[in-house]
Amino acid sequence: MGGTMSQETPANPRRWHYAVIGVIVVFFILVAAAWFSLSVVADLPVTSDKPYPYTVTYHVSVPDGKELTIGGVPFLAVSAGDEAIVKSGETRERIKVNETRTIAERRAKVTTLGIPVIDTNYRMNVTFSGTRGEFDVFDISLQTSSQVPSFLLDRTVPAGMAARPA
Repeated sequence: MGGTMSQETPANPRRWHYAVIGVIVVFFILVAAAWFSLSVVADLPVTSDKPYPYTVTYHVSVPDGKELTIGGVPFLAVSAGDEAIVKSGETRERIKVNETRTIAERRAKVTTLGIPVIDTNYRMNVTFSGTRGEFDVFDISLQTSSQVPSFLLDRTVPAGMAARPA
């Protein structure tokens, strides 16, 4: 039997492990890129007369007289006695303690990696609760035409503002 026998070697299991590790690394790079490229534009005109079936309310403290940016929209509150003047974008409202006003009805668009992921109309209703030291205190009710994940809402809260679900 003078024939040569071919020896087959099993596939190298290490190559398979490298492929799995490579896929995991690429996945985490894509997730990180999506997170860091997340963009919220919240001062767009309302698209249509849609209902607002989703509501979330926050108890918010903002520094009196200091302009903050919430989702790309300038927000300023200045209090005097039992009332506050609130400016959101170009809208200004004078609000008395325990009074509720709609200060914004706009559209927000969220994109990641340049791809739109959420496009929703929203209405912001603000109730002035008074002052606490150097801070003006509000209850802000945000109504949206489509559901927005809470982690996206939390991402729009600026550093100088304290906000917690009411």
